[in-house]
Amino acid sequence: MPTVPESLFDGYLCYGDTLGQKSETILALKEKFGISNSIYVGDTAGDEKEAKKAGCLFCFASYGFGTSIDPDFVINSFSELIKLFE
Repeated sequence: MPTVPESLFDGYLCYGDTLGQKSETILALKEKFGISNSIYVGDTAGDEKEAKKAGCLFCFASYGFGTSIDPDFVINSFSELIKLFE
């Protein structure tokens, strides 16, 4: 797996931090870090639903566990994610 530069990440939040639905955690993360444009990478239709509920574009990781309904992007391997942002 490729190494992801730490400079790509300023922080994170998870369910344990917010105890809310995934969309609530995404919205809190966006507010905390002043994020206006975002892409959520996930591997289930539930991820897609929550990402769109939070105003994010959705990138479906097809190599994961589930399916997607109408993703904005599709990647078939982690290395494609890096290429998507280059």
